[in-house]
Amino acid sequence: PEDLARWQTALYKDFAVIPEQLVESMTTAHVATEHEGESYGYGIALAEVGGERCYLHRGESAGFEHALFYLPDEDVGIALLSNLGTPDLNMTDVGKEIVLAHAGALF
Repeated sequence: PEDLARWQTALYKDFAVIPEQLVESMTTAHVATEHEGESYGYGIALAEVGGERCYLHRGESAGFEHALFYLPDEDVGIALLSNLGTPDLNMTDVGKEIVLAHAGALF
């Protein structure tokens, strides 16, 4: 997970993966989601969690699930991975709880 957290800094802050203008398109809201306070950029969801701007990407496949969170104002990347394959584990909810805990530590 540490590599994935560093990847997010390289992508969103250092522009080492794609040019800044593409990152701006990714991180601009284009479509609302079914979740209150959340929208889609290009390829990622954009949300505010505990007062923190948050970019997130989530996915799953055959017993594997991940959720990647990036807090651009703090330059904090959070990477969650699971191979438990249990439907009752929601990595997005777990990640949001971590973001809330982090936000609480900031204030």
